Amino acid sequence: MAREVYVCEECGGEDIQVAMWVNPNTGESDDWFGSGSCSSTQWCHRCEANCFVTLRAYPEPQDTKEGGS
Repeated sequence: MAREVYVCEECGGEDIQVAMWVNPNTGESDDWFGSGSCSSTQWCHRCEANCFVTLRAYPEPQDTKEGGS
């Protein structure tokens, strides 16, 4: 199964932040503020700029056995 992570569309970096709606009484969060449609609510630390975020899938590493007889 692939590992899915959100990344910056510009640089591909994973060091990103997004704004969210949070209920201050319960601490529960709903959806992202803007849900990817507004770059002003998303930030990339590598680019040091607002960005658009996309979901990227990485394949799981294959088990490799070294050695043998």
